[in-house]
Amino acid sequence: VNLYGRNLTSVPEDIARNVTRLYLPTNDITRIRQSDFNDKYPDLVGVALSSNRITSIESGCFRGTILERLQLDSNELTSIPDLHEVNNTLTELNVSSNEITTIAFEKLSYLTKLTDLDISDNRLSTLPDIAQFMPSLNELYLKDNPLDCCCSNV
Repeated sequence: VNLYGRNLTSVPEDIARNVTRLYLPTNDITRIRQSDFNDKYPDLVGVALSSNRITSIESGCFRGTILERLQLDSNELTSIPDLHEVNNTLTELNVSSNEITTIAFEKLSYLTKLTDLDISDNRLSTLPDIAQFMPSLNELYLKDNPLDCCCSNV
């Protein structure tokens, strides 16, 4: 389902239950609530929420999905959202071009299937030892962050 640039302020209620990919980029969504996704879309593997104005994502909001790819780039997030409900399925996460200043070990360590992580163009000055606790990670994008030297962690 492609709802690109529709001036939406929230995730629509009338999306078909059997949707597998949901594209909502370039809208005016500011918040993702549990009721937007929880137990509604059992076949959902991809969600694109790029270029909105999202500042918060409620914990547990993707319960009941099999989400593999989540694009949250170009929003106003200050931290990586709680994605515990999709820790066994999520392989790609893009949170580039947000306002994230720190990433704690516990914010990522449970995402054991993650192969691609884009955290470029944020405000990160330090990183936890990502390679140590994310062995499945193949691609890590860090450009345009004001990182202090952390070469041993990458």
